[in-house]
Amino acid sequence: MATKLPEDFPGDKALMAAGITTREEVETLGDEDLLAVDGIGPKTLSEIRGYDWGGGGASTPQASAPPTQGRQPAPAAGAQPIAPPVKLGAERNKNGTATTTVDPK
Repeated sequence: MATKLPEDFPGDKALMAAGITTREEVETLGDEDLLAVDGIGPKTLSEIRGYDWGGGGASTPQASAPPTQGRQPAPAAGAQPIAPPVKLGAERNKNGTATTTVDPK
């Protein structure tokens, strides 16, 4: 049985506008897929991934490490890189909605 997204779910309007209406759909999508949804940025993605499904409400966001400013964190022992690092930038589209851009340089 599919679980509809609750009203307090982070980015619920953007997800619903993209046709993503259930918990199961959100859980099967990768981070890149969610970031591709207009209106979902890194902050909302973090809130989505930290959502407290059991409590039926938003959990308190956990403190994250500060950005690494031009350097990548050390990989876990034995980990193989899957892609070269990319630069991310934020822009606004013609509607004023924040979008994420990738600079592959």
